[in-house]
This record gives sequence, C-alpha cells and structure tokens, in this order.
Amino acid sequence: MEVRRFPSNVPSAAEQSAAYKLFHYHYMVNMHAADRLRESDHEIFGVVMPSAKQLSKAHDFQYLTVAEMAYVAATEGKFIALYDPNDAVVIYKMIDRHLHDWLNAVKYSDPETIPLEGLHEFDQLAAMMVYVARGHGLVELEDRYEQYKSQRVFRGGKYRPKTMASSISHSGAVFNEILMVAKSRGHDIWKFRRQAALAEGNDKSGPAANERRGSI
Repeated sequence: MEVRRFPSNVPSAAEQSAAYKLFHYHYMVNMHAADRLRESDHEIFGVVMPSAKQLSKAHDFQYLTVAEMAYVAATEGKFIALYDPNDAVVIYKMIDRHLHDWLNAVKYSDPETIPLEGLHEFDQLAAMMVYVARGHGLVELEDRYEQYKSQRVFRGGKYRPKTMASSISHSGAVFNEILMVAKSRGHDIWKFRRQAALAEGNDKSGPAANERRGSI
C-alpha cells in the first residue's frame, strides 16, 4: 500500500508567532452554563432568570483559544476562569509578545490597517490575567527571608519598599503606545479616543511612574 504524505500548513514550533498561538492554542476554561446559550436558545427557552438556580449556578468546562477568551471576557463581559491557573502566565506573556510585535509593526512598517479592536480585547484580557499570573510565576516571588525583611531599594532618588507580587497590575502601556503611534500615522482611533486622551495625559509620568505603581 502506498503511503502518501500531504504537506502541513502548521508551522513548526520555532516558527509559530505569538499571534499564531493566540488564535490556535486552546486552554481549558470554566464558564457559567447560562453564558453558553445563543440567541436562538433564548428564543426557544427564554431568558435565564436568577430564580433558575440550577442553570444560573451551573458551570461548564470547555476549550477556548486566547482570542476567543478575549472576545468572551472583554467584549461580551462574561465570566471566565482558567482550569489551570498556571496557564495565566503563559497567556499573559503571549499577549504581551503579540502587543509588542504590533507596536514594532506600527512603528517601523506602517501597515495599512491595524486591528485595534482585537488588540484592545487582548489588552483587556491581559489586565484580567495578571491578577492570577502574578501569583503563579509571572514575577519572581521573594523567599521567606526577604518576605520578613524590611529591605528597601533605591528608586527615583528615594528609598522605597520593594514591590510585592500582590501589588503588580497591568498598565496597558504598550496598547496605549500603539494608539498614539496609530493616531500620528492618520489611523482612525475614534472608538478609543478616551483611552488615548488618558494615555496622552499620563505620558508625562514616564516609565518610572509605572514602576513605582507596580505596573507592567
């Protein structure tokens, strides 16, 4: 019997970009069962009310890509939780790499179109993931000796307490910079005008301010 091998369109692991992983890698998540109902389901079964305790409290596990998570959580505002919290670190770093890739593309390639809405969804998901990721290896945790030691580090001309993992938050600085560059190149950022205005107002604070606030 002749064995035929067909070429695969899947890039090798070394060739897979952050964008490829965001749209093709699946992770197990926990969602409310009611959130999985579609519009057609509501037409048939009606709207799920709080009194429907069995369905409103039921949880359902399924596999979603990070792009699907971003849409479900950021755009639709639905509850979503990772089955394995360690995945939050991988997802956060993946989104961070993707945003930096687009920032470089916007700065040096000047693409005709920029998927600002999709990038905003990823940025919003990163802001959610950081609260889980910071406790599962995103930042180096201090050892027990350091936890109970009043160690101070030199920052911004003053001695300040060392930043603890629990104070780390997502600043959205990369997406804000994408907005600023996109605006300067003539792209339409009207939908994100408020965020752009805040970014312009906070720009004078500089990276040092973000570091002092424990933002990444």
